[in-house]
Amino acid sequence: MKRLKKGALINILILILIIIVILYTLLNSKIFNSNQIRIEGNEKISKDYIVRILDLREDKNIFMYNLKDMEKELEENKYIEDVRVKREFPNKLHIIIIEKEISGIIQDDGLKCYIDNKGKFIDKVKKDEEIDNYLMIDIGYKLDKNNNIKFKKERYKNNLLEVLKNIKSCTLYKKINKVKIEEDSIRMYTPKGLEIIFLNNKEIEKNIKKTEAILIDLQSSKISKGTVDFRQGKNPIYMP
Repeated sequence: MKRLKKGALINILILILIIIVILYTLLNSKIFNSNQIRIEGNEKISKDYIVRILDLREDKNIFMYNLKDMEKELEENKYIEDVRVKREFPNKLHIIIIEKEISGIIQDDGLKCYIDNKGKFIDKVKKDEEIDNYLMIDIGYKLDKNNNIKFKKERYKNNLLEVLKNIKSCTLYKKINKVKIEEDSIRMYTPKGLEIIFLNNKEIEKNIKKTEAILIDLQSSKISKGTVDFRQGKNPIYMP
């Protein structure tokens, strides 16, 4: 019985030794060095930033990386919605980034901020950034010390979300480049100089859908400038 126990103990020790040797080999073999790093899904975030923040090196073994810690580190970035890091044998790290969708830029008194589709703050716009491709929204707001958006009027946020939702749901998202949300009215502008004005009331969705149809008609008539005013009655009025 004692011999059996002694034999079992020796087998366990041998197994532990084998595991140690395997782990040592995995952690020190150059075969598993991360000399292939694949990053996808990053548009706003540069590859250089990801490499630097995660300390990615070609001479570092893929088993030396803590994947969960890497994901947490990247999720701290204000532009990242979700991230997944995977090992791919023998020598590859695969990083999949899902960035937050920038729905537009709100601006007031020179303060410009990127916002998501829920109207929440993502980041301040830097002076040297290219922003021509984003929807610009003039709206009264300020940022508190934690960068939470405080609208000058509570209903402005609901107006903003309603406008963003309906512009995105139709073809207007590529035709409108600026929106101005005021106390009594909402103004939308096309890049070529057409202004659309309607009342700031409960009919935002209805008026935006009408705007889509009107823009199609004006485009077919090769009209790109002027004003379409919904405020004068049931039917909008076009003024050159």
